Amino acid sequence: IIYGGYSKNGNANENAVKITGGTIYTVYGGYVFDGSDSNANNNTVNISGGTFNSNVSISGGNVGGGSGSANNNTVNISGGTFNSGVMIYGSNAGDNTARNNTINISGGTFTDSYIYGGNGATVDNNTINIVGAEANLETATIYGYSGGGTSHQNNLLNIDGWSGKVKSIQNFSNINFENTEW
Repeated sequence: IIYGGYSKNGNANENAVKITGGTIYTVYGGYVFDGSDSNANNNTVNISGGTFNSNVSISGGNVGGGSGSANNNTVNISGGTFNSGVMIYGSNAGDNTARNNTINISGGTFTDSYIYGGNGATVDNNTINIVGAEANLETATIYGYSGGGTSHQNNLLNIDGWSGKVKSIQNFSNINFENTEW
């Protein structure tokens, strides 16, 4: 497991992870084990290569229990192989708040993978950007949010110059197309 920053009970803010290759299992930009008033905010994960094994997690920010937040995290993916069951989160806040997180995808092969702008009880203003022609998302499922809470607003999918197939797209407030030929 790779952590940009790890805290048992305190903030894990402003950390970064860069992956260019190898066989990887789980990656967190910032991870808070017990989110009692502790946050995993402003973390970044950059992936340009590597193989991610089945049923693992990649998250810009992650908060365990308690009342902390996982806000303003970024996951940038320009390459790599993401195998069956890999879950990619802008942030994973459990029962807490996941706001203003971003996933930027410009490359990579996603085989039966799941991509979430954010997961939590309050999941607002998260964005997934798919840019350029390099990403293979044919069997991927893309969610603006997941979680059982009551607030899921303004989660966006932006497609800029990308075309192809996707297994499923769910839970977005808006989908924007730029530089796309119909």
